[in-house]
Amino acid sequence: MRTGEQRRDAGRVRFEDFFSAVTGNTPFDWQRRLADQVTQNDPARVSWPDLIELPTSAGKTSIQLIAAYALAVHPNAHRRIVYVIDRRTVADDAYETAHILRERLRRGDPALAPFAASLRYNVGLKSTEPLLETHLLRGGLGEPLARLRSPIAPTILVGTVDQLGSRLLFRGYGVSERMRPVAAGLLAYDTLWIVDEAHLSPAFLDTLRAVRASVLASPLPHDRPLHLIEMTATPRKRAGRTVFALGRPDDRIAQRISCSKPALIRDPIQTRDLVAAFAALVEEALGSKSFRRLGVIVNRVGLAREIFDALRKGGSKDSADYLLFIGPIRPYDRKLLYERSAAVSLKAQSHERRAHPVVAICTQTIEVGADIDFDALFVQAAPLDALRQRFGRHNRLGSSNGTLAIIVPELLEKVEPIYGDATQRTIRWLCSVAQRASSGQKVDFGIAAMDDVVGRLSPQELEALCSSGPLGEPLHVQHARNLARSTSPCIDEPDVSIFLHGEPARADVQLVWRELPKDYDIGRLSEEVKDDLSAAPPCAGEMLSIPVYAARSFLEGEKADVADVPAELESTRQGRRHGVKAIRWSPDKDQIAAVEPDQIRPGDTLVLPLSAGGSDEFGWSPDRMDSVSDLSLAAYFAKNGDRVRAARMRVLVAFDPEDGRTVTERVDDALTNKCESGDGLLEREIARVLMQVPKDQRTIQLIQAAGGNEHAWVTWRESVRDDEDPNADASSFTVRVGLTDHLEHVAARALDLAQRCGLLKELCEKLSLAGLLHDLGKADVRFQTVLRGGDLIGALRAEGQTENLLAKGLRRFAGGVQRSVAVPMSERWFPGMRHEAISVAMAGVQDPLVRHLIGSHHGFGRPTFPTIEDAAPRTVRARINGVAYEASSDHHLNASGWDEQFAALLDDYGIWGLAYLEAILRLADHRCSREEESGSVLGLPERDGGNSCSLSSTV
Repeated sequence: MRTGEQRRDAGRVRFEDFFSAVTGNTPFDWQRRLADQVTQNDPARVSWPDLIELPTSAGKTSIQLIAAYALAVHPNAHRRIVYVIDRRTVADDAYETAHILRERLRRGDPALAPFAASLRYNVGLKSTEPLLETHLLRGGLGEPLARLRSPIAPTILVGTVDQLGSRLLFRGYGVSERMRPVAAGLLAYDTLWIVDEAHLSPAFLDTLRAVRASVLASPLPHDRPLHLIEMTATPRKRAGRTVFALGRPDDRIAQRISCSKPALIRDPIQTRDLVAAFAALVEEALGSKSFRRLGVIVNRVGLAREIFDALRKGGSKDSADYLLFIGPIRPYDRKLLYERSAAVSLKAQSHERRAHPVVAICTQTIEVGADIDFDALFVQAAPLDALRQRFGRHNRLGSSNGTLAIIVPELLEKVEPIYGDATQRTIRWLCSVAQRASSGQKVDFGIAAMDDVVGRLSPQELEALCSSGPLGEPLHVQHARNLARSTSPCIDEPDVSIFLHGEPARADVQLVWRELPKDYDIGRLSEEVKDDLSAAPPCAGEMLSIPVYAARSFLEGEKADVADVPAELESTRQGRRHGVKAIRWSPDKDQIAAVEPDQIRPGDTLVLPLSAGGSDEFGWSPDRMDSVSDLSLAAYFAKNGDRVRAARMRVLVAFDPEDGRTVTERVDDALTNKCESGDGLLEREIARVLMQVPKDQRTIQLIQAAGGNEHAWVTWRESVRDDEDPNADASSFTVRVGLTDHLEHVAARALDLAQRCGLLKELCEKLSLAGLLHDLGKADVRFQTVLRGGDLIGALRAEGQTENLLAKGLRRFAGGVQRSVAVPMSERWFPGMRHEAISVAMAGVQDPLVRHLIGSHHGFGRPTFPTIEDAAPRTVRARINGVAYEASSDHHLNASGWDEQFAALLDDYGIWGLAYLEAILRLADHRCSREEESGSVLGLPERDGGNSCSLSSTV
């Protein structure tokens, strides 16, 4: 219940104070106006515009903070904020805003106390619930464990079109098949989508509009359906949409807009060799001694690398510090790169003085969002919108005099593969509006000056000068219905890339370099290799994202260039003696396997040996044959500090039950001894972190389970959820929890979440009833036997005694000892047998939604279950709250009209509405499991009083 004290605390937040506390700066005038418009125009709903038009360098990424502020002060603001920017590297920069806010809130920053109190009150968060969750989802996979944990938690997600769009369309890259409906449902409701540089993603915008239309037409009532905001510095068509523009800029922005940025257009005839041309321009500028921060921006990663190498090998190598900024780079490498003093000196407001000038060779990765300011800029010809973005990194604050800028076009014999004809049309148009000067043709790329010239173009003329992705195929209702079939895809299912990019799959894969055993054999992966990769799964900081085609070419020993915008470039033979072998990583250890190049799929995470080459301190370098560094520990520690998930170290631990020490103490001593033996820095660092592992019950059980005098993996990670483990029953084997307790816990939690999501009372009751009945099928003696570590006799004794039935248990008892007698075949629970299908049969409810929620709570039943024949069916019985339930385990749900029921529910609740309801129940179940494992079942309302719903199996 919200108290008067909470309300008083919540009323003291001002946008200016909040913004300054997070950023250290006062907000611009447009930021204040937008915050006021969103939160004050209409008390019934937030008043977001459809389109936000802001020039580069105006601070567009701060819209995340405005959305978070709205969530704290407006009762109907969206709980989930999705910020899409289709640049792999820039997504990292954009995420920094959200990350800083989350960390300041987590630490209880006093300056944010009024905001925190207001957010907790307005959203209705309990004291045990985090104030803000954030996730960065970039490239083809993102964080392997990144997921939405709660339907009511304030959340900011930052990522690419591939990552976020695929999740919305039930095909999340890197998301297990069974967790896809959860992500899709949550991202379609109570979610604000902000698409930055929206003009670059027309196909995805059309898809978002189609999903929004479907949600609005859905029979499922909701106050906060998906809302879409397009944000751009290059406005296009505006008819019929509400627009928020910069307006009259304050002094800080006015100087940036009004300053002049004259650029010389070089004669294409002078450019026979792009590498030589750019190198000569840089060397000439360095020779003048007039410029301290020089930038080259080109269209291809390979070209940037060639110019970079040429300059470092050239005569001016000692006269400047050289940097390379490209999109494909491991985030941890990128962090180190941007922390270099040379990189810091490129920031717009940097006051650092260096002995040598800094020269940065860049691709499109710095066009959006990068706080970089060059006083001399040389850019490869590109469409008008790309050029304007590039000039946003030149004299960024409008405070420099004596700057230099040159546009370098080239004579093309065929259509340019990245931008098509738009580049040539742009150069011709620029020459037509340029002024003659002694050095050639000049055009002013200052924001105000270019706005004036562009304003004379018709919408059609402007469109022809700008880059634009393919429009793609409209997302029709039948497409969406087919995609919703997550457990049995249709044969003719469309490639979701058509709806994301307007063309077939170009989704990235992730490359990870790891130190593998010397005797590692790609043809026959050892258990040691699989154990290594399973115990220490790849994390985002060590992943390098490249397109699928480029990864295939690299593994085949060929070279394929890449761009930091969607494009597929040609491959050329590298001259390697042989290709590179890769391992496809999977959360399921049994699925970790070697792959051939033609077997690579979008979203794959590929593990390569360090000797494969392909990367250096600046990122992707397919020509590089030198060994690559293993970043697995550094990247993980950088992100998680002492919150260890897993570490890779084999230790010999002698477990002596007579020595009187705890298991954890024995492990600590063994690790300390190994450190003192001088086995190397790496082992000492791992040991240091392992000795800080929490001394909790789950850790001790895990170490005990290793048992004996054997080499053992010592790991700790968050509770295994079924979105991480393809075995849907994995979450049942944690700690002992009674079946009745778990069912009542989930029923109460589902009711609580549904009510806080604002659902109608009838839907709240159905979700709670589904929670009460969802695990009835675990009463099967065979499942109870597994929960008791193979103790069939104990399971038989519990049959019919509801108070002794388990919802969760342990496959083996402490010490790894298998209990009781060998279990006969007829009494074994086989993989693929679904307890939730038995639950549906036992529940006996007629309501289709309740039946579906019970059957789909592990992600199956959309619309089919695994077809595993029950060779020894039996009657399963349980009594919950005085009500008896029983049914045959031979349920035959797949042949009982389940498919037809699923189709009807899509009509009744909407394609994304049904997934949203499933998400509420499944996340309630997940949260209960976490609380039960940790022994902290907190914050639940009483089901038999207040506003709780009466539960009955007659719905």
